[in-house]
Amino acid sequence: MIRSAPRERPWISWLYFLLCALAIFLTIPFARVIRAFVTEQWGRLTFAYVVVACVLVVVAWLLRRLRLRGEYSTARAVWVVAIAAVYLGWTALLAMESPEEAIHFLEYGLLSLLAYRALSHEVRDPSIYVAAVLLCSVVGTVDETIQWLTPGRVWALEDIGLNVASAALTQLTLWRGIRPALIEGRVSSSSWLRLCRLTMVELVLVGLSLANTPSRIAWYAARVPILGYLLHQEGVMTEYGYRYRDPEIGVFYSRFTLEKLRELDAQRGAASAATLDAYRDRYPEFLKRYSPAVDPFVHEARVHLFRRDRFVEKLRETGGDVGMVRDFSTVAHGENRILEKHFPVTLAASAYVLPADQIARLADRRDRERLYVSPVSMQVITWTGERPLRLGILGMILALAVTSRLLSR
Repeated sequence: MIRSAPRERPWISWLYFLLCALAIFLTIPFARVIRAFVTEQWGRLTFAYVVVACVLVVVAWLLRRLRLRGEYSTARAVWVVAIAAVYLGWTALLAMESPEEAIHFLEYGLLSLLAYRALSHEVRDPSIYVAAVLLCSVVGTVDETIQWLTPGRVWALEDIGLNVASAALTQLTLWRGIRPALIEGRVSSSSWLRLCRLTMVELVLVGLSLANTPSRIAWYAARVPILGYLLHQEGVMTEYGYRYRDPEIGVFYSRFTLEKLRELDAQRGAASAATLDAYRDRYPEFLKRYSPAVDPFVHEARVHLFRRDRFVEKLRETGGDVGMVRDFSTVAHGENRILEKHFPVTLAASAYVLPADQIARLADRRDRERLYVSPVSMQVITWTGERPLRLGILGMILALAVTSRLLSR
């Protein structure tokens, strides 16, 4: 299947690729139901175990096939085993928090293989490996967009990276581990043109995703009633913000400048407090009603409060463990200090103010040597602003368009 050209017609190979992509898309609405069922029946780690088993079986099969064909070599075996080790190590990391995410390796590993197979009808030079990864990248970006449009699902840039990485590891296995005989020679101009066009498509999709901020979601949701539900999704697509290092607190993230936080808190503190109090025991409902696209300020304050109160509650479950008391107190104290310093009016006017003696205990028990890093709003892009990022992507698309034009002559 991968060592020689496919026997079927090209359109059939492309149909296999498209059907695999469609199968990935069709599982999106049912992913959480499947996760809940598997977790209840066999445990959440089952997803990781399945991936590990599949990787080990594929490695054993590949090495055996190489021996049977007389093509086994130490170099090829080292590449296959090394790539398998990357898969297994990454799966182990994912298993710590989200073992179901490891399924991306199987989905996009198979998709990458089918992309290579379809391309091999026409492409016989090393560009086929990059082209296959780019095709999977396009599918992965569309996959995440469909997830964002699906109620109860979220868009995640890291998942796109996971999809691309899985596709790339599969192509690396083909290139350095299997080394198909039909792929040889220099990259032709038509192959360079194909790579330029595929990269342009992916850049357009990523650019649109990175421009889909909460303010734009609010703009078109208000004008297209059928899209109104997007205002109340669990997560938005892309947010830009700031990373702050406060010597009194630690590190925290925000969608606002410090000046804007002070201004909003002064202007809206009392009203925001009333909103927070109204949803005090209805956190999931609050998140849907006051998403970042609806009210980023009150949303941000509430998530800080939730994290603080969650760890205050966890302190009651430590059983006297000194290490846990120190860790939980550090988190609760850090979140409370963020609220006291950057949401002072909102906090003071709300029913969420902690008693002075409780705050003192948190301060006394916290780890004073630890730099607290709050994960609240950590998803915001802080390394660049939207404008320079947009200009950079547009510049790359323009450069690729010019290159494509020259190559097509």
